[in-house]
Amino acid sequence: MTITKKDIFSPANAVSIIGLVLTIWGSLHISSLAGVLTLGAGRFIDIFDGKIARATHVSPLGALVDATCDKIGIAFLVPAIWFAGIAPYWLLIYILAQNILNVILSSLTAARKSVPAASRYGKHALFLQNISLGSYALGNTIDNSGFTTAGLIIGIASIYWAARATYGYFKLVPEKPTK
Repeated sequence: MTITKKDIFSPANAVSIIGLVLTIWGSLHISSLAGVLTLGAGRFIDIFDGKIARATHVSPLGALVDATCDKIGIAFLVPAIWFAGIAPYWLLIYILAQNILNVILSSLTAARKSVPAASRYGKHALFLQNISLGSYALGNTIDNSGFTTAGLIIGIASIYWAARATYGYFKLVPEKPTK
């Protein structure tokens, strides 16, 4: 993969990194309303990096930056929620295990010069996992059990998408991924 300045200093990469910084700060302050809202802003901003990339400059490096920022964000968020005792441990273990498994499988996929068949499922799963954890965190900070119930339902719903995403790593297609 040849990397140019345009690949490194792209608007989409800037959005990914800003979203990650906000996510990390929010995760480190997860027990406060400001932390939860900052976390939500970071995850919300991350929705747009792909759209910005398609409008400005798509690159394999940009896709890697986006995926890496997503996984680093989860790596901060899950332990923060674990230590704060905000969400059920089984949900946190499932989210962490599923994301670690997908990193391992995507590394193996890249080594085989293939791409996963179900990349969109992973985006949906990660989105639902973030909404689930955010709902738990918001419910915790404003003492509202409705948000924690929503977090549970959304967390359970994310299992379907996560399973489809992980399964996609076993059905490899020898072509470039779509964004």
